[in-house]
Amino acid sequence: MPSDNRQAKWRPCLARNNLYICIYIRYTQHKVKKKITLIMKKSFEIEMKVRDYECDSQGVVNNANYLHYMENTRHEFMYSLGMSFKESHLRDIDPVVVKANLHYKTPLTGGDVFISKLTLDRKGVKMIFYQSIYRKDDNVLCCSGTIEVAILIKGKPSRGDLFDEKLKDYL
Repeated sequence: MPSDNRQAKWRPCLARNNLYICIYIRYTQHKVKKKITLIMKKSFEIEMKVRDYECDSQGVVNNANYLHYMENTRHEFMYSLGMSFKESHLRDIDPVVVKANLHYKTPLTGGDVFISKLTLDRKGVKMIFYQSIYRKDDNVLCCSGTIEVAILIKGKPSRGDLFDEKLKDYL
């Protein structure tokens, strides 16, 4: 059991229906207390459709394509804020994915329309995107993931504070 002097920690979970769910864990001398807190955080979502060439021989979306869907969602999110990855790169500002962790739940099939959602958090120099993909017809979760992005300015890690003003509603 952790000792008294350990600090309390917030552990973010995936966003669902525009609620950002966090689990607050407080260590005490004899027991661990968990408190679930609902925090209203703004999320971004976009509707997309599965193209037939994204499916494998069983007719389901190939796993790698979920990464493409999530990347497209992040790009559209940036465009919605008046920014683009291309313009950022021309200014020597490069957001790069350093870690992707996906959980596949229910497969999408050819022609399915789906909603891709994201919420955003910051942890040190990393931006953390909590992303999920829901089939539109029945709102079933198909894939969820956490994408960690580092901001490089002139090739060196940065907190990316220059994005703070545009991202303030999402952080």
